[in-house]
Amino acid sequence: MSVILALETSGSVCSVCLDCDGTRFELTHHVERRHNELLLGMIDEVCEQAGVGRRQLSALAFGCGPGSFTGVRIAAACVQAISFTLKIPVVPVPSSTVLVNAAVRLGLVQHSSETRDLRVSLVTSIRSRAELYYMAGYLLKDSGVEVVIPDELYDSIASLPSELSAQSALFGAPPQWWQGAQWNQVTPTATDVVESALEMLARGESVPSALALPVYVSGDTPWRRQGEN
Repeated sequence: MSVILALETSGSVCSVCLDCDGTRFELTHHVERRHNELLLGMIDEVCEQAGVGRRQLSALAFGCGPGSFTGVRIAAACVQAISFTLKIPVVPVPSSTVLVNAAVRLGLVQHSSETRDLRVSLVTSIRSRAELYYMAGYLLKDSGVEVVIPDELYDSIASLPSELSAQSALFGAPPQWWQGAQWNQVTPTATDVVESALEMLARGESVPSALALPVYVSGDTPWRRQGEN
């Protein structure tokens, strides 16, 4: 039996999903900054619902960021500890990809074979701080989700590449300076982590516990040298 435990704590929700050969058990709470208080108890609860013990887990997955500095690291620390103890692999899933999966699950966007003339199907947006946002461009094809423009930090419409500032729909946290066609606020859960984790496991894209690390986007630091803005 394949049993995959997925965690999503990169935003305002604390979410756990257990996939047992395609049957899923999910527990999600909107907790803001209480992930560290609830996560381990939620894992026990969802395992109890599914009737499986931790030693029956086959693999782990988590939303690896970008996102909340503390939230992402709580999930990373948790899967590292379980992976090290049970000697099972981990699948770090980019939080922007998790956001795309949530948009698909909610029926806000669909995979399509008509992508020949498209460079980007949709844009994901995750707030960093102030008016800085992590943004990425995706193409949704029948064969799957393709990252066209990986996550980068942007602070204005002028800083965006043309593919992201065009008429693509935006999913996630909308910057005040966004001038695209539309936007949709989407809250991903651990179920959306599982969607990509299954595909990545099938492709052999898992890592050992020591490499189950948060994503770091270049330039993402609140620290500045004295005298810098």
